[in-house]
Amino acid sequence: MINEELKARFLAGECTEEELIALRDILKNSPEEKQELFKEEKLSDEFKAQFMPRTQLMLAEQRMQAKIREMKAEQQAEHHAHIIGMWRRAAAIAVVCLSEKPNLQRGILESDAPYSFSKFMK
Repeated sequence: MINEELKARFLAGECTEEELIALRDILKNSPEEKQELFKEEKLSDEFKAQFMPRTQLMLAEQRMQAKIREMKAEQQAEHHAHIIGMWRRAAAIAVVCLSEKPNLQRGILESDAPYSFSKFMK
């Protein structure tokens, strides 16, 4: 059975590391108490939320929205960098292909070139 003082400190978030370890051991051996404690924790959180000052709630919401905007900006920057990288690779391939085109045409027409088809035509 969980000591009521320990339970109160846990619900208030004031447990020491040793108390948390002891509480974890108790809950590991008693699923009923674990369920009851988490039910009480949920009720405690709901009760605290009802009496939290509106300014704190608004500040918390603003911080959360700022974090979401920051994460979206990071995702957009990563996506933009990916798109730019793809276009750079495509441009590099196009440059290589276009710069090799005269060499390929010359090689086909000249018999001593490495790409000559005249060897096969004889």
